[in-house]
Formats: sequence, C-alpha cells, structure tokens
Amino acid sequence: MLVQIWTATGCRVTRQPKPRAPLADLMDAKGGARLPGANARQSLPSCEGGCTILQAMGATMKTKITLACLTMLAACTTISDVTPAGGGHYTVTTQVHGGMTAWGEIKASSLKRADEYCRSQGKQMHQVDMQTHGVRGWTPQEADLTFSCVNS
Repeated sequence: MLVQIWTATGCRVTRQPKPRAPLADLMDAKGGARLPGANARQSLPSCEGGCTILQAMGATMKTKITLACLTMLAACTTISDVTPAGGGHYTVTTQVHGGMTAWGEIKASSLKRADEYCRSQGKQMHQVDMQTHGVRGWTPQEADLTFSCVNS
C-alpha cells in the first residue's frame, strides 16, 4: 500500500509504510520481547513534481539539519578576568573558538569588561592598547586589551 501526501509546497510525497510485525514475531521462545531486526524496513520517500529531498523528508528533518548547521556556526566566547599588568595598567582578553564572530564584537566584549571594572571603582576606562590574533572561522580569535582606570 502506497501513501501519497501533498505538502504545502505542492510536492507529492509517496511513502511505503513500514510493515508491522505480528505480535508473535515480537516475542522470543521464552515469551520475552524481541526487537525486529533486518526484516523491518521502511522505504525512503520519493518525490514527484520537482520537489527537493528536504521537502520529501518533512519539516522535522529540515529542522534537525538547520539546527546542526547553526550549531557549527555558533561560537564559544570566553572573557578573562581583569589582571594587573603593572604601571597602573590592566589587561583583559576575549577569546572566541569557532563560528564567524565579527572582530568588532570581540573587541567590544573586552572593552565592556574593562569599562565595568573601572566603573566599579568609580573611575573611567582609558584604552592603552588593543591587539587581535587569529583568523575568523579558521583559528581561535583573541582580542587583548590593555587599559587603565582614570579619575572621572
């Protein structure tokens, strides 16, 4: 028995339903449950009317593929604690692993952490130096900020 489904995009998907095993086939000789093995098959959907394989797979599979792609593009960002660098200067480093994060966002993370640190002391952050390392999407990206806190 073939089942035909018309999708919202006008694509007709044909499926061969998975045959159901009789209850006796799911029991072993001692009356315990046995999972169906190689005899249980389900055919892959076939497309008619020019639909793509993603349309034939349905929304659930498209969602899984989309989430997998987004996960690969996502980045892990780490912002270090503020550490004294001597001479009234401090450093903070933002490091991003993976993803396609813009350099501006990475630098802004370091600047924000430095600004929060200086404000907690009632002072204003003054940038002394900013260095970047890494290649976006290829190696970890780092933004090293050296700053000082000055009276407002």
